Amino acid sequence: QETREQERRMSLLFVSLAAMCAASAAAVVRFDLGTASLPQGAWTVRNNTGPSYPATVPGVVHTDLVNNSVIGDPYWRYGDTDYRWVGLSDWTYTATFTVPASLLQQKLVYLYFDGLDTVAAITLNGKVLGSTNNMFMRYSYNVTSLLKTQSNTLQIAFQSAATYAYDQASKYPYSVPTSDDECQNGEAHRNFIRKEQCSFSWDWGPCFIPAGIWNPVYMIGYSDALITDLTASVTPTGSGLSLWLVEVRMWIRAVASISGQASTSIEGLNGGASQTVTLTPGENMMELTFSVSLPDLWWPNGFGDDTRTVYHLQASFKGPSGEVTSATRNVGFRKLELIQEPITGEPGLSFYLKVNDLPMFAKGSNWIPADSFENRVTEDVLDDLMHSAAEANMNMLRNWGGGIYQQEKFYDLADAYGILIWQDVLFACAMYPRDKPFLDNAAAEVTYQVRRMMSHPSIAVWSANNENEGALNWYYETQNNKELYAVDYSELYINTVRAALVAEDNIRPFISSSPTNGALVDEPDMWVGRWGNVQDQTYGDVHFYDYTSDCWDVSTFPSPRFASEYGYQSLPSYYTWLPVTETADLVYDSPLMLHRQHHSGGDEQNMQQLKNHFNVPSNADSVTQFADTCYVMQVVQALCVKTETEHYRMQRSVSPGHTMGAVRTQININWSSLLV
Repeated sequence: QETREQERRMSLLFVSLAAMCAASAAAVVRFDLGTASLPQGAWTVRNNTGPSYPATVPGVVHTDLVNNSVIGDPYWRYGDTDYRWVGLSDWTYTATFTVPASLLQQKLVYLYFDGLDTVAAITLNGKVLGSTNNMFMRYSYNVTSLLKTQSNTLQIAFQSAATYAYDQASKYPYSVPTSDDECQNGEAHRNFIRKEQCSFSWDWGPCFIPAGIWNPVYMIGYSDALITDLTASVTPTGSGLSLWLVEVRMWIRAVASISGQASTSIEGLNGGASQTVTLTPGENMMELTFSVSLPDLWWPNGFGDDTRTVYHLQASFKGPSGEVTSATRNVGFRKLELIQEPITGEPGLSFYLKVNDLPMFAKGSNWIPADSFENRVTEDVLDDLMHSAAEANMNMLRNWGGGIYQQEKFYDLADAYGILIWQDVLFACAMYPRDKPFLDNAAAEVTYQVRRMMSHPSIAVWSANNENEGALNWYYETQNNKELYAVDYSELYINTVRAALVAEDNIRPFISSSPTNGALVDEPDMWVGRWGNVQDQTYGDVHFYDYTSDCWDVSTFPSPRFASEYGYQSLPSYYTWLPVTETADLVYDSPLMLHRQHHSGGDEQNMQQLKNHFNVPSNADSVTQFADTCYVMQVVQALCVKTETEHYRMQRSVSPGHTMGAVRTQININWSSLLV
């Protein structure tokens, strides 16, 4: 018996050693090219006329110039205009590096950029790989034949995004207007480039127009196949919430015609799927489905038993050499519906979310980019804001359409805290082109981003844009040629964005804009909009701003089905101003304060709201008076938002409102200016 036990142990040892050898001999190899993984000084940045400086990757030019003492803090005083030359210049990033032997041994090696901001030409060892023009895309290039053991040189030459946008607009056959108020101190034609729109300025934010390698850059080598994308859809089957169908899609790039084993499962749950598949050279897509019974449910913050279980779905492909490629996604078991149905005795339709068969009043805020330079947004920054939202009893954040698709950690935190995400596609407050290159670029962007995000249980609603349906009535051009711009609108948001979105995710609600009246017909092969006044309180969502009426007078507020934007301005805390101002700036109407007020007439409106119910602070010391004014103005803002929010909450079960959402503007700000 002892001999048999020894033989069994030796057998297990040999199996383990064989597995380890196979794993080491047939493993997908990733080689990171960020600053943290390369020798010091490997990355440099320069413009066309100046010297080279050490650079940080991921990063952007502004922060590299700060780190090299070329410019000061961009947030200091008039940094948005003093350093405008940075955004108007062309910049080149260069890295020299040695690749590991394990990478060179692979049959295929691809170079990946998870985010380039924005217009760039890429060269490796003197060979042009390609060009980019979309901040929100992942780009990849086959570099197998270009790599050397030592002294590889990668170069990314960025054209000024502002210059590119001007050039594109000048070539377009007719005017495509945007909402660029002169007092915003920004640059024009942001709508001609697929880049963070508010980086050209907004009514609450600065114009910096950054450039750089803002997301990771790396190489992946493999000899059988590589999973390039993975999505999971989770839906209940039958009645109740006990049995669920999990539909998994894998996109696998194969080196050659090969057969192998594709598998998927959810950690901690029984079930899964596995099958032998044959791949053709290049990109392949395959689907696996399986059922799960009685999982723990995912609930929004404050609902159910206020617990939420986030599961990890794993998928893999094992090729003929034994090489394994794998990927993981967050999933959660929750049923979500957007209910738009007649209300007895009332005009219009309802507009509310139902989660796990319970109606949900959406309580939350809009989210804008947390910093003008996204490489400074750490996990701690995101966690602080997301935790604050949960502690404030929010259950929804709207990722606003003038910003960015957030980094993966944002959605992970939303999953964990139970915060539903209303995700805008990133078009805002403008008309947009509809030439084929622009539409193709938009479709590729939507496809990539939806695949990246859709597995998260926190993703609740897709909205095609921010305020652009309403913007059809804003401009001289649109008012005088409605047919032209209506066709532009439909081509972009319905025939392109919606089509790309539904092809990837057909289970989540889609709305054509925010605000919108919704659709008359919403079928997989047909969508017909309910055109009209987008502020109609009996359909869809509304945005409401009224800075001139007394905010304590609830009769001035609408009674909408859903308020997805509303709020009031205020000065931020006095202490927020101190790191970015001189003492002379700390006066309510100082030149700097006027420079940072990007909403026309905003100072007068804010002071009038204060005077409605408070005394204007007065003190012989001007700095003390300014500090007191900041404080009282924040109190005024808080009371205004409180009054309006309570109004919407009280409209939940009464006519004419039947209001089921209060999502204010905004939870964060990205520089010291007027808070909204």
